[in-house]
Amino acid sequence: MNGAIDPRRLRSGLARRSGLAAGILVVTGYVMVATGWAVEEAEVRPVLEAYCFKCHSEKKAEGGISFGEFGGALDVWRSRKEWVRVRDAIDGGRMPPEEAKELPVGVRAGLSEWIGRTLADVDVSRLPVDPGHVVPRRLNRTEYRYTVSDLFGIESVASGGLPEDQVSEGGFDNEAATLAVQPLVIEKFLEVADAVVAEVWGDRAALERLVFEKPPGGGELAAKDFEMGEGDRWNEMEAARRVLGRFLGQAFRREVGEEEVERYHVLFRGAREAGDDYVTAMKLPVRAALVSPAFLFRTEEVETGGAAHRVSGRELANRLSYFLWLSLPDARLAELGARGSLFDGEVLDAEVVRMLKDPRSQRMSRHFGMQWLRIGGLGQKIRPDRAVFPYADDALLEAMKEESVLFVDSVFREDLPLKTLLEADYTFANERLAAHYGMGGVAGEEMRRVRFDGGGTGRGGVLTQASVLTVTSSPRRSSPVFRGKWILDVMLGQPPPPPPPNIPALGAAAERDVVSLREALGAHRADAACASCHDRIDPLGFALEAFDATGRLREGRVDNAGVLPDGSAFEGHDGLKELLRTKREGEFVRHFASRLLVFALGRELSFTDERALVTMLARVREAGGSSRALVREIVSSYPFQYSKQPETPEGKQTR
Repeated sequence: MNGAIDPRRLRSGLARRSGLAAGILVVTGYVMVATGWAVEEAEVRPVLEAYCFKCHSEKKAEGGISFGEFGGALDVWRSRKEWVRVRDAIDGGRMPPEEAKELPVGVRAGLSEWIGRTLADVDVSRLPVDPGHVVPRRLNRTEYRYTVSDLFGIESVASGGLPEDQVSEGGFDNEAATLAVQPLVIEKFLEVADAVVAEVWGDRAALERLVFEKPPGGGELAAKDFEMGEGDRWNEMEAARRVLGRFLGQAFRREVGEEEVERYHVLFRGAREAGDDYVTAMKLPVRAALVSPAFLFRTEEVETGGAAHRVSGRELANRLSYFLWLSLPDARLAELGARGSLFDGEVLDAEVVRMLKDPRSQRMSRHFGMQWLRIGGLGQKIRPDRAVFPYADDALLEAMKEESVLFVDSVFREDLPLKTLLEADYTFANERLAAHYGMGGVAGEEMRRVRFDGGGTGRGGVLTQASVLTVTSSPRRSSPVFRGKWILDVMLGQPPPPPPPNIPALGAAAERDVVSLREALGAHRADAACASCHDRIDPLGFALEAFDATGRLREGRVDNAGVLPDGSAFEGHDGLKELLRTKREGEFVRHFASRLLVFALGRELSFTDERALVTMLARVREAGGSSRALVREIVSSYPFQYSKQPETPEGKQTR
């Protein structure tokens, strides 16, 4: 279709008629609120063809947006992030551009309303059903450390010899796609296995836990106690077989057969025949198990045929344990998995509660929380300039990170509403961090829960925590651009596209103060290519300008008011948090839930996960936004409890 759409055809039978007259528009700031226009699904493509295809079709996709294959609501749900950008561009009057054919105000308002309504009201019955597939993936460095520690009952540090796991921006270090297996990694696992064996054999309690059954005549675990006569050799072999059988079942997180145990028992017998005493002879099979793919990789049984299937009880126990504890199941969880009891909803709910109350759940809060907030590099790769901020030493930066970890942990452990992450009347601090925040009455290095006294600082929630405010700053000054981009990406899941090439950096004048910075960014937005993103980024970032590059409150008044392209106005961090809690809470919860689901599954989400995500969000809303309800819905969800063997391009099942 090449001609303009006649707005009159959108009225009859489709428009919502107000008490005044159909077609009357109320214009507030940048927002055009339609009281008499509505666009229905079948009318959207003709509108796009008439007004948008010149720049956004198969032939040309400016800003990475193409409507060439658009067919309806399903495409909006499939490309949610792109359509949020489209809606914002329409609301802000940036699309179509000034030089293009003008979009009538009624059609503009109706199109925006349809996009917003479609994004909000997802018809799950139209979405595909597919649990997805996660390839076998190795334990990352963190999982290896916790698995070894829990397996042997020690505080292992051997994993420090493993290389750091690579993470793409916004991702997590437990995703299968990033856990490469290279020769260097295998070599390091061999070295670390030797270190683990040394740790275990150097810890008497760990050794007794491993070698739980002693041969006849065995007393203390010393070499002299196991010098046995030939007549006792059979009993010794059986004792070793039982020791290895239990150890291998725990280490491999599954049932092990007699033939598999025998392969490791052969190693024990060989060491014994070579002259090693009973306990020392266990080193060789234990080391071999620690470098076995069955230990290093999280694998699941494959069902050929392509149909989705429910994972086994043991596999569900492993998924649950590595999600919440980043380690292998304990005895209770393993037993429930082996019996298949975890498929009982009440049993699964009870285990979720038990596991979240267990101290090991702080591992999830720590490693998910730091990667979600992107604060893991604080103190290493990210540091304020000590020439400008001499007080920002290692101790303060570590306290900043620990505050965020303990705060996220408290939300899950205490089953607080997810909106607590946006606003709370408490945090965690030690003396250094409390002084940084201008709070008194906190002494010592220990982090403890503290309440804000309502003194007008606006603290509370992750947005105003020093860790976040520091990592979203430059080394020498705060950055409204970094902070605004972080809010769009991390809090709302709406990352702006990369900047156009050859965009000049801000001038030196912008380094002087907030006023100069605001003026410089204002000039920056005069370029239409920059304005499309910075109109969304800058107001959010300037709302946090009361805080310097280390998250400390500035003295005096700061111009931190802002207006978004949709007309939403707010002032300062208090106004920003109010905006997020009232108008954008749904977007925040959706994105937070999606990131936690990614962490739980160990893979990025695809469109086939949309049905599960929409379903769990509805149930979480019914539960009042409960954080525990979100965890419960994730572990009960279709992609968490089911799997599907993917097909190769030739249509054959992979192994």
